[in-house]
Amino acid sequence: MAWKEIPTNDNVNDYYMQWSARLYFRGGSQGQTIWNFPSVTYGPNYYQWSSYAYSGVNLITGLSVDSNDGLGNWLAGSSYAYNPCIVVPSDGTVKKLDIRFNMLSAERVTFILGHGSPNWGGIGATPTIDKLGSGNSVVTTAHNYYKSEETFTDSVSAGDILIPQWKKTTNMTSTATKYAEAVVTITLTKE
Repeated sequence: MAWKEIPTNDNVNDYYMQWSARLYFRGGSQGQTIWNFPSVTYGPNYYQWSSYAYSGVNLITGLSVDSNDGLGNWLAGSSYAYNPCIVVPSDGTVKKLDIRFNMLSAERVTFILGHGSPNWGGIGATPTIDKLGSGNSVVTTAHNYYKSEETFTDSVSAGDILIPQWKKTTNMTSTATKYAEAVVTITLTKE
């Protein structure tokens, strides 16, 4: 997957990257908030975006998670090194996270975009992940199309990473996994 240029009339270099994926939404038996994200093994080009973590009892030591702000870090430089996910190709500004999806159940779901700056090639390369913007929530019913859009003005540098994240905030004690077939698009403006 490569970043694609969007032709514009105002001499602005907009670029986008788009993925089609099945998003997994999980609930925990204790009612904990579970954040989901692309595969930590294969990255965002793998069609099952099924990796997850939650605060309190993390399956992987060293991963920090906040119930409101998502991932606090992305593991690298340890025995649990994750795929870097989405790498920013050049300095610029994140403009938009756009998610179009078909939810297969009635839920309230929240989407956010995380951002980090790894120390490429450095020791202790685990980057801190900050949430861009405030996130966007959507209330769904089964078998309908939905969209989640959030715009940003956050600066990013070449080599930074972006991590889309999502959670459900209904049926929190149900351990049944819910699914959405989605198209996820991130737009950047190149400096």
